[in-house]
Amino acid sequence: MKKVVDINYLQEPELNNYLRQSKDNFIILSDFACMEIYKTNAIKNLYSKFEIVSRYPKQVIVLKATRDAASISLSSTKLPDDLIDPVQTKNFTDFCSVIRSSGKKRLSPFLEAQLLLKQSIAFEEINKLIDYDKLIIEGIIERSKSYNPTLLKSLKNRVLLSATDSETIIDDIFTISKEIFIMHPDIRSVPEYKQLSNSYIFRYTVSAYLLALKWLIEGGLQNVSLDRFRNDMVDMSYVTYSTYFDGLLSFDKKANTLYEETTSFLKHFADNT
Repeated sequence: MKKVVDINYLQEPELNNYLRQSKDNFIILSDFACMEIYKTNAIKNLYSKFEIVSRYPKQVIVLKATRDAASISLSSTKLPDDLIDPVQTKNFTDFCSVIRSSGKKRLSPFLEAQLLLKQSIAFEEINKLIDYDKLIIEGIIERSKSYNPTLLKSLKNRVLLSATDSETIIDDIFTISKEIFIMHPDIRSVPEYKQLSNSYIFRYTVSAYLLALKWLIEGGLQNVSLDRFRNDMVDMSYVTYSTYFDGLLSFDKKANTLYEETTSFLKHFADNT
């Protein structure tokens, strides 16, 4: 099993049990998981966050940067393997050795400087994510103004959507995905329809759109605070990567639900493509 790990799972005994059960049980570390660790009190966080993981360094897979994943996923014929960073994965054992040997003591000046740099980069990258997510939220707010009242009622009551309402949601996701493809610095043109199912951007848009619909029926998108907005969108990056592997390790009920819903949507989309 290869499962993406949410940082809320890193210090819990359930993670130790999962890794101890079998040498074939792996966890997937994404760049956003690392960014969440590095963004505040990076040096203090390292030992506590990686204490369990460092016992099983050969069962950790590190992914390439999400910016790279966005373009790789459009052309690769070897997904999800091409999303994996072989160098960082190989070097993770050495990284863990340093963390375990240092314990809670002060790290070397060189390593401390590296981690502070990562902390600075992490803060910048997480803020960049907001630009894409604002596009998704603004798109849904605008489109929701013309939603048929039965659509929101069906979503709130968790009943089967009509063909028309389903088509509305699918069209919205396509439209928003297209806008994000255009914004991305490494993607020169909007991909063809048949490329979408493997696309990180498309999968991320699906999960974020489904999350936004939940916000919409629970009180409105305008009432979502910036901190909640940012945290939930980082969770959607975990959800998105999980769709390429065997699932998600998280204590966030909402993230687990959205993983199931996103996976179901993508399966339906692939079956009808």
